[in-house]
Amino acid sequence: MKYNNFSDIYRNYYKNSFLFVKSYVQDDMAAEDIVSEALISFWQTHKKETIESPKALLLTILRNNSLNYLKHQERKQLAMENISSHMSRDLYYRITSLEACDPQEIFSAEISEIVEKPCNPCRNKPAGSLR
Repeated sequence: MKYNNFSDIYRNYYKNSFLFVKSYVQDDMAAEDIVSEALISFWQTHKKETIESPKALLLTILRNNSLNYLKHQERKQLAMENISSHMSRDLYYRITSLEACDPQEIFSAEISEIVEKPCNPCRNKPAGSLR
């Protein structure tokens, strides 16, 4: 089938292509992008050569673009889970470290020294001296 312009392709294939892609990617905006890219690719191929089976070609392009999108989403989700796992582990270590922190134990020697040490800054100064 010969298409005179991109609008003909868009009118003939957009709706069904969108519904097909959306059923897999389950995201309207992503489906719109995938379909738009697929229709442009289809149009560019159509301008260069005769397409024997336009629906089969378009379906192949839609399928490949959808698979690429889904595989990218999968990699992104795994990366986010990995980051989340590291953040959770780090948070766990900070919480347990803080819970294990006993200020009385840590500062008991310093506190004892401060309390027992006489602190009279004026005792070494001559009478009447302000400095």
